[in-house]
Amino acid sequence: MVEGPLNRHWLMEIPSVGAKQRTTLVILGAGATRGASFVPRDAPVPPPLDYDFFQVLQMSATGRTPAGRTLVDHVRTVYGPGLDIGLETVFNNLDAARTFHQEFNVGRGRILEEPTRLIDALRTVLPGLLGETITGSCAHHAALAERLRVGDVVVSLNYDCVMDDALRQHAGFRFDPDRGGYGLKVQSGADAWRKKRGRGRRAKKSIALLKLHGSLNWRSRSVPLRLRNEPYGPVAQGVIAPPLTNKPVTDEPLRSIWREARTAVRRMRRLIIVGYSMPDADGLVRTLLATDLSRNLEDVVVVDPSEQTRSKHITFFARVASDARVLALSSFKQLAELLRG
Repeated sequence: MVEGPLNRHWLMEIPSVGAKQRTTLVILGAGATRGASFVPRDAPVPPPLDYDFFQVLQMSATGRTPAGRTLVDHVRTVYGPGLDIGLETVFNNLDAARTFHQEFNVGRGRILEEPTRLIDALRTVLPGLLGETITGSCAHHAALAERLRVGDVVVSLNYDCVMDDALRQHAGFRFDPDRGGYGLKVQSGADAWRKKRGRGRRAKKSIALLKLHGSLNWRSRSVPLRLRNEPYGPVAQGVIAPPLTNKPVTDEPLRSIWREARTAVRRMRRLIIVGYSMPDADGLVRTLLATDLSRNLEDVVVVDPSEQTRSKHITFFARVASDARVLALSSFKQLAELLRG
């Protein structure tokens, strides 16, 4: 398995995403939103990644809200003024502190309550920051949505709704929350996230968008899902999995979505990974791919600006899918250009 060049063969193959005989799995990480077409190269407040979340928050209007200042002040006090600490590290430590105070409580007061208060602040800060930095629709996500067909699956590790919006606008009647679009039954709000009218017939099933860490357009954690039109406001408890190494995915609705993901991964012939670094600590996704990737997997397309990340993926897939070909691209824009031919 080698990093494939941009040769004529690949230029012909990439647009075949969505072909019935080549079922495709797309995995989107935070880098897919960071690499969206609406994000300028020198954006002072871009959609955040794990490693620069608090630096971006400090520069943002959201960072000047009471909840935003609370988080920034905590990180500055505990980790230093540079704020060069990842979101997941901070919340792993807060979760550990919360467990410590709950299990070994010797008194009441602010210190006991502080970790829970900071963790709860994220339910306001995260949607606010994403709403501030996601300033439009993405042409690159749109190119992907245009190519996907019923039977294809998008696994999103993001809370935002950039891909949801792309499928609503560019997948035609092939994406429908009422026909399995989110991998779960939907009780209300489906109309806001599907094409309502136009030419063509509505498919019996749907392209699946499986949001393994939850989604900001879920009104609550209840099943069937209740969707909301405006995703970038404060979210209810349990709607999004907190940014912890061991995410609580055994609770519904995430448990059912992860089961759907396992089933989907097993039948895929092509895998496209955009903006996901597959960190060593992300045991759930690594296990999903290492355990369930189909033996019939033919192609892996890795899209990431980091050469180190691309090399890590090539090494990983050489072990778990040794017969597949790998193409490594440095930007989402490059993939979109190939998809559009």
